[in-house]
Amino acid sequence: MTDTVREAAAPAVTLDAGATIAEALEQLERAGAAFAVIRDEQGSLRGPIPVETLRQAGEQARDSRLENALKNVPPPIVVPPQMNVDQVTRMVAKDLVLNPRLTGVVVREGDQVQGVLSRRFLAQRASRLVMRGTADRLEGPPVDILYFECPVDGERQIVPCYDPKNPPTCSQMHLMQPVED
Repeated sequence: MTDTVREAAAPAVTLDAGATIAEALEQLERAGAAFAVIRDEQGSLRGPIPVETLRQAGEQARDSRLENALKNVPPPIVVPPQMNVDQVTRMVAKDLVLNPRLTGVVVREGDQVQGVLSRRFLAQRASRLVMRGTADRLEGPPVDILYFECPVDGERQIVPCYDPKNPPTCSQMHLMQPVED
């Protein structure tokens, strides 16, 4: 069984919002990636976007820019690669139910996207956690795991251990604030 999100993440490519859908599909194919994470003009991350979604968009407008074709793509939930998969699954379980646009969780170390935990993977993992029996009872994550959100661009992160001397920042390096979920 996979322990860290680094081990479980599907390959992803970070793309510039100015790229065309055709260019994006070409880069994804070359990299063998299942997801694109889009960096907009301000440097904020959007996505993840499954390659299938880009293919569908490309059927109608291959020369369209990603920024035009994917305007409704929400800011991602971001987790560090060393975080435990079950912790992430518990943290995003509510999002899986309440946010049908959530396609996955971005795994990022520093400013580098490492991959994506897909919605399907997280849903399967959540069902295993629930099915484990009554012994675990899904007591919830430890109190040292927190959601943080950027007040400027809405990017969200799950932080396994909060250090007030080293507060989390978004991909734009804005200080993030804790979120009650």
